[in-house]
Parts: sequence; structure tokens; C-alpha cells
Amino acid sequence: MRLEEFPCSAIYRIGIGYVILPLFDRWSGRHENGWYLVLWFLGVLLTLRLAPMVLRKVLPFSRELSAVWTERRRLAKRFDSVQWQKLFWIGIGLAGYAAVSGRFDGLGGALTMFCLISGGLGILAWRGRAAV
Repeated sequence: MRLEEFPCSAIYRIGIGYVILPLFDRWSGRHENGWYLVLWFLGVLLTLRLAPMVLRKVLPFSRELSAVWTERRRLAKRFDSVQWQKLFWIGIGLAGYAAVSGRFDGLGGALTMFCLISGGLGILAWRGRAAV
């Protein structure tokens, strides 16, 4: 349950962002066609959505924990800010990898900027709505 609380949620999402590009390079052989990276990224996002759902169905969890998860999913559907936060933290991880590897070019750089800008703007928009 604590994995989805700050700062743990930010740290593991930064880690996911950090490994997206090196894993893509390793498994794809660095295809020059950028659509492979876009599909890879969408696949990662889909996996982040589906894996917890499958684990909740397969593994036995207490009723209390299941109730907490149900409430969090209800809030996430109502307030999309959680999704923007995920995108932002993944972008931080992508930027960290770009800084360490020196690769901030092409579609990888564009993907990093997309995650940081759209995630950041989404967070700001939802904070504005929460203040009203």
C-alpha cells in the first residue's frame, strides 16, 4: 500500500522512466523508425495499468487493502491528476537517463520533453482545480 504513496510512488516511477530507453534499445536493436519507441512507451504505460489489475485478481490481499485500492481507483477516475503525476515522474526518469547517457536527441528527447511538459502542465491544472 505504501508503494503508491509519496515519495515511494515518485521514486519507482522515476526508475521506470530511467529504464524505458535502455530497455527499448536492448530489445529493439535501436530501430531507427520512431514509431517503435512510441509503441514501446505506450506498451509500458499499458503494462503499468494492467499489471496491478492482474495482481489484484490473482494474489490474495486483505479486505482492508482491497478497500483502500478501490477508493484510490475511484479518486483517480474522478481526478485525473494521478495520471499526470505518473507521466511527470516517468519524464524525470527519462531526463535522468538522458543526462547520464548523453542521449537527449531524436524521439527519445521528444518523449522526455512530452512527459515533463504535459505531466507538469497537467499537475498545475489539477492543483488549480483542487484550490477552487
